[in-house]
Amino acid sequence: MNRSPDEEFLANLLEPVKAQPSSAAWRDDRTDPSFGRRGSWFVLGGSLAGVAALAVVLTVAVHPFAGPGPAKPTPLVAVGSSPHVSPSASAVIVTVSPAPTPHATASPHVVPTATPHPVTATPGPPSGTPVVVATLVTEAPANGPGVIKSSPVNTTGNEYLVAFLEAGNPGSGGQQRFTSVTAPGLTWTMIVVSNSHGGTTEVWGAPAPAALSNVVVTADMKLISQGLLVIDVIRNIDGVTPFGAYAIAGGGATQAPSAALTPQKSGSLVLAAGNDWYRDQSRTPGTGQVMVHQFIEGVYYDTFWVQRLSAPVAAGTPITMGDALVTGNDWNFLAVELRGAS
Repeated sequence: MNRSPDEEFLANLLEPVKAQPSSAAWRDDRTDPSFGRRGSWFVLGGSLAGVAALAVVLTVAVHPFAGPGPAKPTPLVAVGSSPHVSPSASAVIVTVSPAPTPHATASPHVVPTATPHPVTATPGPPSGTPVVVATLVTEAPANGPGVIKSSPVNTTGNEYLVAFLEAGNPGSGGQQRFTSVTAPGLTWTMIVVSNSHGGTTEVWGAPAPAALSNVVVTADMKLISQGLLVIDVIRNIDGVTPFGAYAIAGGGATQAPSAALTPQKSGSLVLAAGNDWYRDQSRTPGTGQVMVHQFIEGVYYDTFWVQRLSAPVAAGTPITMGDALVTGNDWNFLAVELRGAS
């Protein structure tokens, strides 16, 4: 079968789909200068390894490849689906067509309005340590209204809500910030902000002493941009001083995201978050840390993420939160201690 250069590139791009064992959503990025293309693919759901035929949906974004350096190409878009993807198939071919607008995208997470992605967390360690009982994630697409609304929040009482708010760099209008966070029955307080580089990463908190039913949290940006909202519902938190030590940082080019703090209280949880307005590339947390959620935004090339230390800490022992280097990045990052009840 004769293939066009675009089809040949996509055949190579999608080759790993046959062996991917993960049952979660996953993604890969590849560059092939010989075809003048840079591509990304996503598969949502399902385990492909060892399965003769499986119904999945593939979404592929293909961009012109400009070679090394910081230049960001104007995207082309390839959108296709294959109802039966076999591990023995030679490739999956989709049709390539020019993007209808310069900012079109085929990302499965980018939709006309912000899309909530509820996630349930496994209850954590015992008494004296904060326990994350639920995590709610909302990804805000490019060219949206500059407001992020969460999916409905439900609590049983005597809990605390921590919101990680992140937004990109619109390129004009000054320094990015979230101007307000509101929700019925909740009073939000800004805890810490990191925005010395493009965009902003922030932590806000709100006590929830009474039960909440289907409450929507609304976060307003100063400047309209794509972004991310992650809300942790937490029990067993210090009701007087919920937050302890914190650290902020910003950097780029050859610097990896990193922030160090010294916990004030044993049993605390340490969480971190960051945004990179310049590189849409997956982040790898440091040793002993887990990724809560990351949003790789394919229109303006942002990455937003939240991570957590995998175990409670000891008071007075310095902790460094961070991620592996992504060359050419430009980021804001912060780490914060969440204190448990005594």
